[in-house]
Amino acid sequence: MTPLRHFLVALLLLLTLTIVGVIGYVKFEGYSVREAIHVTVITLSTVGYSAVQPLTPTEEWFTIVFIMFGFAVAGITAFVVQGELHTPSPPRL
Repeated sequence: MTPLRHFLVALLLLLTLTIVGVIGYVKFEGYSVREAIHVTVITLSTVGYSAVQPLTPTEEWFTIVFIMFGFAVAGITAFVVQGELHTPSPPRL
């Protein structure tokens, strides 16, 4: 995989994760799109400002799962970008 393709895969994963976060915060927490983008960015970046609004237990669980999913995607992205995730080549004779 070329470096450009690595970059595009990483960018696509980040964009997908951001969209999932925004949709989740709008749907589950009733945030405006602006508030949802704000919370998604501070959550994914691990900046960790306080919540825009007080969270219910359901909203806290969504945030916990979202953070864990974000870390998993970050780990997978690192493998893809570094070229560690690939099909092994057949042995040379």
